[in-house]
Amino acid sequence: MHALPSRPTALVFDFDGTLADTRAIIVDSYREAFARVGIECPSEKEISATIGIPLASAFRELTGADDELISRAVEAYREVFRLKGYGDVEAFPGMLQVVRSCQAAGFRMGIASSRSNQSLGGMVEHLGVADCFEVVASREDASNDKPHPELLLSVISRMGLEPRQVLMIGDTTFDIEMGHAAGCLTCAVTWGNHNRAKLKSVHPTVLVDNATDFEPLLGLGLKNHVPR
Repeated sequence: MHALPSRPTALVFDFDGTLADTRAIIVDSYREAFARVGIECPSEKEISATIGIPLASAFRELTGADDELISRAVEAYREVFRLKGYGDVEAFPGMLQVVRSCQAAGFRMGIASSRSNQSLGGMVEHLGVADCFEVVASREDASNDKPHPELLLSVISRMGLEPRQVLMIGDTTFDIEMGHAAGCLTCAVTWGNHNRAKLKSVHPTVLVDNATDFEPLLGLGLKNHVPR
C-alpha cells in the first residue's frame, strides 16, 4: 500500500462491495429475475462483474436484450429484491469502525452509489451509520452511469468542496475511473466485486486489502484490531 500524496478533506464511499456485503442478495435476486422473464442466467462471476452500475445497464451488458425485455427484467429484480429485504445485509468486517473513526478524525463523508435512493437510504440506516454521511447520493442523482463523473461531482458540489480535496473509495473499476474522471484521489478496496488485478489495471492512487489498512493511510485510531 502506497501513501496518499496529500491528506483529503473528505471521503466518498461506494456502498455495495465497499461498505456493505450485498453480493449474495444481489446475485440471488438476478437469478430469480432472469427466471421470471425466461432468460438463461449468466454465471455468478459475470453478474458480479456488473455490480456497481445501474440495473438497466447491467442487464443490457449481461444479455444484449431489447429495451422492453430489459425493462421487464429490471422490474422483476426490484420486486424480488423488495421481497427479500435487507435485514441480513452486513457491513464488511471493520468498515463500520472505519467510518466511525473517520468521523471522529474530522473527515467529511459522503456516499456515491448506483443503487436506488429507496434501497440505499434504507440500507445505510440499517447499518447504523446514516449520521456519519453529509450526502448520500444514488442513481437518481445523475443522468449518467458510473464511470462518468457526474454522480461523484454532484456529491462534491453538495459538500461545497473541490475534487482535489476528495478521496473516492470503491471496490470496482467503475468507482476508480469515476474518481479519476472527477479529478479526485482514488482508493480501491479488494474485498468487493472486482479482484485486485482488475483494480490495479485502472491505476488507483492507493489499493487496500483490509479495513485495518485505513489506519496508517488516514491516520486513524483503529488499534490493532478492527471489530465489525
